[in-house]
Amino acid sequence: MEIAKIYRFSTGFRGFSGSATGEDALGLLEEELSRETKATTGPVRRVDWDQSLVELTHNTRSPIPFSVIEAWSKAQQRADCGLFAELRHAWASLDQTLYIWDYWEPSAVHSLPGDSAIISVALCPARSEAFDEAPEFLLVMATRLSVTLVGLSGAWSGSRLQLKTLGFSAPTDGAFFHSIRSTAGGRIFLLSGAPQIYELCYGSEGWFRSKCRLLRHSVGLGGTGGSGDQ
Repeated sequence: MEIAKIYRFSTGFRGFSGSATGEDALGLLEEELSRETKATTGPVRRVDWDQSLVELTHNTRSPIPFSVIEAWSKAQQRADCGLFAELRHAWASLDQTLYIWDYWEPSAVHSLPGDSAIISVALCPARSEAFDEAPEFLLVMATRLSVTLVGLSGAWSGSRLQLKTLGFSAPTDGAFFHSIRSTAGGRIFLLSGAPQIYELCYGSEGWFRSKCRLLRHSVGLGGTGGSGDQ
């Protein structure tokens, strides 16, 4: 005579505790799972594709130049990268050197040395009244020690990108600028701390004014000082 095995259950299922044979236990388990599924599953609802969404695809792959990869492997302090879409160029900041190259034709790599580790970079429009011959764009490079402007031209004229030093640089005085933004008119703002907002002012030099300086517009929580601090 076959002896039916007795199973004892003590679970969180409703009405599923005590003693039962194997077949009874299986039936109770299926019933409980079916009840839980019906309680948590609603009717199937069809969702149409949102035509405003764009599917991400790629047509080609652009390799990173070997010189940049080699420099990246040797970076010891900071490493960052991004795109200058307006110029169709990519960039990588590795310690205190900025590398820029055309990601469609990555044959030529421009390198721009800084005076210390590079914190952030940005591409901004140039104010035409500040130059005899204004560049197409201004490259703003913020390092641990200074904020410097470099002129960029030639990217869309079919010629090689040209970098030109402009002589505009201002000390950071210990501030680390992690974000740089600009207006359509060419004003440049930098964010530091929690938060401190600065503006990089550049132009002609005056008796009591340097041709490039950082103007603080606000200070962080608990700070002192006001608009106009330099």
